[in-house]
Amino acid sequence: MPDHIHLLVQLPNDTTYFPKLIQSIKSRFSLLFHQRIDKHLRFIWQSRYWEHCIRNEQDWLMHVNYIHRNPYKHHLVKCVKDWPYSSFHQYVQRGILTDSWQGEELDGYFGE
Repeated sequence: MPDHIHLLVQLPNDTTYFPKLIQSIKSRFSLLFHQRIDKHLRFIWQSRYWEHCIRNEQDWLMHVNYIHRNPYKHHLVKCVKDWPYSSFHQYVQRGILTDSWQGEELDGYFGE
């Protein structure tokens, strides 16, 4: 069995189909996931869904930083820099963020 899963989804040109695209990706992934995983694992998607079009560079950076901060926010690591799978490390190397950045400025920004 391969270590990876290929999801074949045709991307629509019209962005109004974005919810259908996400549903298609999730459905295909779920089908393949459940064929390979213990059947007792039922919940792989969070129940809520939030669609957002990035408005400008600042908005994009806030969302990237939200992703950088998530492992810390959910107590998977003690510091943002401790999550090895993050693009955060590239942002530090480029001088965009500091090694000690914890994302406090994001508190309340996403309504969480």
